[in-house]
Amino acid sequence: GGAASDISGLSEEEMLQMAMAASLEQGAAGAPQDDGVAYVVTDEPADGAEGSCRIQFRLPDGTRSVRRFLTTDLVGNVYAFVNSRCESGRMIELRSGFPPKDISSMKDKTVGEAGLAGDMIQGRYI
Repeated sequence: GGAASDISGLSEEEMLQMAMAASLEQGAAGAPQDDGVAYVVTDEPADGAEGSCRIQFRLPDGTRSVRRFLTTDLVGNVYAFVNSRCESGRMIELRSGFPPKDISSMKDKTVGEAGLAGDMIQGRYI
């Protein structure tokens, strides 16, 4: 128990993310992507944590989500997060910027290097 089980002060979104993180820990830690490298869903930094940024998502099913990442997290970790929110086994494409560009070539760059901090990322099934 302890402090980890006290969820009374969390928003619904934060509780949902905790539940998803817990379910991912029980199953596969990270689904392999098309390149065969397994990226994992990293812990979400606290609101206002040094080096953190917010990224907005429009997921392939049309839902929207906002999540914090560290600017030092890999873009591959962003893919792992989106995959955790999507139908398993389906390939996704993530696009960022304007005009939107596919960011799959940046999986080994950090969120900061890729310029994704504060950005809107669109996901779609391919």
